[in-house]
Amino acid sequence: PKDTVIDTGLVQAAHAAGLAVYARAVPNGPSDRGARQRLVALFADGVDGVMCADVGLAMKARGEAMDRLRPRQGVE
Repeated sequence: PKDTVIDTGLVQAAHAAGLAVYARAVPNGPSDRGARQRLVALFADGVDGVMCADVGLAMKARGEAMDRLRPRQGVE
């Protein structure tokens, strides 16, 4: 689908080469759930940052992605 973020290995390859990866994201507005999901997917894939008109949305998406990636304590 159009709003899907696919892991192509680009971020990992860039990091292996010592490069940082920044993505450009253009959400339609704070209520755009698809934009939040795209941002979460980009952060979960390992991008170093995003350029986004809605900084608050990007910060929330980064926090959500980090929460998903963080190992849960006491859960095995």
